[in-house]
Amino acid sequence: MSLTPQAKTELLENGFTLLRGAVAPPLVDNAVQTINHRLGQGFSSDELVKWSAQTFFPELRDQPVITDLFNASGVRETLEGLLGQGNVSRAGGGQLALRFPREVGTTPQDPRPHIDGVYTPTNGVPQGTLSSFTALVAVFLTDVSRDFGGNFSVWPRSHRKMEAYFRENGVEELMNGGKIPALDYGPPQQVHAQAGDAVIAHYQLLHSTTINIAPLPRYAVFFRVKHPLHNENRLECLSNLWLEWPGVQ
Repeated sequence: MSLTPQAKTELLENGFTLLRGAVAPPLVDNAVQTINHRLGQGFSSDELVKWSAQTFFPELRDQPVITDLFNASGVRETLEGLLGQGNVSRAGGGQLALRFPREVGTTPQDPRPHIDGVYTPTNGVPQGTLSSFTALVAVFLTDVSRDFGGNFSVWPRSHRKMEAYFRENGVEELMNGGKIPALDYGPPQQVHAQAGDAVIAHYQLLHSTTINIAPLPRYAVFFRVKHPLHNENRLECLSNLWLEWPGVQ
């Protein structure tokens, strides 16, 4: 599936776009059934803390039932239209991101923005490094039809502010401190999505996840896509947003 001109403009201007029905229902159902089967086997509180920052059920992340959400759907084809034919490899794994409901009466608070690949004490990224990539893809396996339901949240146009920051300041402070620059990014937008929808976002778009005060868990799988030349381009990309996106240029 190819993006409409309107969707491309949204990606260019806001840093993300939402693809409705990008993943067929049978692929979604198979992934949900697999996750629920594994969920029934339980996990420890220590695993909950670690997996919330990394991936739930690491033994599932490279299984076809998960990777098919990208490889066997319209998502990979759409990315090729943006990054160039032959520039999007098959996904070797996905991040299973589950967000469970909080206690009844929990007061919601706005999420805190970040970009991926920056060190935190729990995410496994070594301090002093930046594990960047080209595009972030979120595939939703459950409906999120209200705010504070574990929503994937974005700060529209923040990718442009990050580009300007990197042009002026470089990346060393971010790599060593692990904190994004204190700029005015405006309010976050909580994405409302249905099972089978997908978001494509630029790597430098600030994003986060809200707490979940809805009655049901939120299931999503994230894929991180690298242009074949990203390792050579990775620093230049920070100050040249669309270097690896010929379909957007």
